[in-house]
Amino acid sequence: MTSEFARNSASLIKRFRFVIFAFWALLALAGLKWGLLFTSATVAQYDSPDGSDSAIASAKINKHFPSQSGTNQVTILLKKKNSAPSTGIIDLPGMKQLQLSLYNATREEYGYDVANPCDNCFFRSMQSYWLLSDTFNATLLARSFLSTGDAEGESTLVVVTYDTDESTDKIDDLIDFLDKRVNGFLGDFGLKDQVTHGLTGIQPFADAILEGIADDLEIMDTAVLPLALLVLATIVQSLPFLLMPIINILCTILSSFLIMYPVALNMDVVSFTPSVMMSLTIAMSID
Repeated sequence: MTSEFARNSASLIKRFRFVIFAFWALLALAGLKWGLLFTSATVAQYDSPDGSDSAIASAKINKHFPSQSGTNQVTILLKKKNSAPSTGIIDLPGMKQLQLSLYNATREEYGYDVANPCDNCFFRSMQSYWLLSDTFNATLLARSFLSTGDAEGESTLVVVTYDTDESTDKIDDLIDFLDKRVNGFLGDFGLKDQVTHGLTGIQPFADAILEGIADDLEIMDTAVLPLALLVLATIVQSLPFLLMPIINILCTILSSFLIMYPVALNMDVVSFTPSVMMSLTIAMSID
């Protein structure tokens, strides 16, 4: 019974082999065009499950503080280097000009006015030591943006709040804008050798994950796959047999990514999924 089924299946496959080849070729081409977009459609953050403590807390915040609903923050850390003068970071020559210049740049780019913030705009707010101190004379409040404890006065924060309802591309543009402006102002005001900077927040974290996925996929393409094929080649010692798993791996990866792309557009797919899929594909194809 089993052998008869196998013979019938082999005969059917042989009869329609060109149709099968054409189908997989079209699927692979579609995967090259759309399937590779799957890696950028995954997400690194999710909505809290209904009824969870986080969901309940978020609902209360949105109810009592509606202006904070649908917002996230990106934090810019400015930290003194060991070679910097012994004075506090806010008293370094050029630090005040840097923070106020960053505010002026965001006002020109996004229309943000610290004295008249907009609750419905993309750019919601910016807070920093010199912006609060110079604009509102709120010195005590401004000091909350300075480091305390053993590293008192060694670093300071600039906190930017933005609307998360906008596209990811627009949020990424904001992150890039802040990073480039801070980096440029450090050079303009002679602070490059005295201060380092870095950005943190949900979106920079998500961007770092995507970069990590790209690095993982690159390692698999350049190291893991060739090594696996080398081991297989020593076993089968046949070029035609070696080509079969290579073609199978490529078609499987492209077709599976193509299938998952619309899924990722309509529901949350964790960002490390592409790496796991590639690992499984290589393992199953070689084994």
